[in-house]
Amino acid sequence: MNAALLIRGARQLVTMRAAPDGRTPDLGLVADGTLLICDGRIEQVGPSRRILNLTEARRAQEIEATGCLVMPGFVDAEADVFGESPTRVSLRRAVERLIEHGTTTISCLLPGTRACKLVERHPPPLTIHFRGRAIPGLEYPLRRYLDRSLEPEEGSRPWRVVASGFHPQRSPACNLQTAASLAVVNGKMTIEAALRAITSEAAAAIGLAAEIGSLEPGKYADLVVLDVSDYREIPGHFGVNLVRAVIRRGQMIYERGEFAW
Repeated sequence: MNAALLIRGARQLVTMRAAPDGRTPDLGLVADGTLLICDGRIEQVGPSRRILNLTEARRAQEIEATGCLVMPGFVDAEADVFGESPTRVSLRRAVERLIEHGTTTISCLLPGTRACKLVERHPPPLTIHFRGRAIPGLEYPLRRYLDRSLEPEEGSRPWRVVASGFHPQRSPACNLQTAASLAVVNGKMTIEAALRAITSEAAAAIGLAAEIGSLEPGKYADLVVLDVSDYREIPGHFGVNLVRAVIRRGQMIYERGEFAW
């Protein structure tokens, strides 16, 4: 059993919780928010003044998030950590690149036997969701930025899910913060929709919405702490990695340049 963990005092807590009427959710924003995590899952989420008065919170290990933005860990609906010829070293390097940019879950097409065995022998601190077919409608702003021939056509429909399309050799860009910023800058999305596109909407697209993608009681405690006080400032930090800490299933897997395997 894991010790209880308290993420306290976030300037903004972006929960991505669904609206009660089932319509498109807002960001579920909580000012001065705190999360209580038990056994890898979210136990309580809400204003600090309420959560900090709970008996469980007084016994929990604390992580200070004062002045920061806390939101769900990024879900990359299309990222390949294996590449052409995967090894233990190349897998670790690819996984760490994704984690340090805030990604806690990726989805990729089912790889070969060698790659599967590699993951079994050296399980990474990153959720890898294997699937048998492509997901329709994914957009890759990072690829479009690097290759102008992939500019979206005028009048095309707004994007719903944004992925990096990361590949260790062919497409090494993996920063979903930048991908979301590009989705905003090119006029396709509001910042609210762009953040949903790399969290809750991405989780729904790969069939994991019941477990990840939002900060709600009962879901896995996958979250990222960003060095910014307001989510609307993210596009203004274009190309910058704002990640201070990454937590996956209640365990700190990255903090200020240090990884935990």
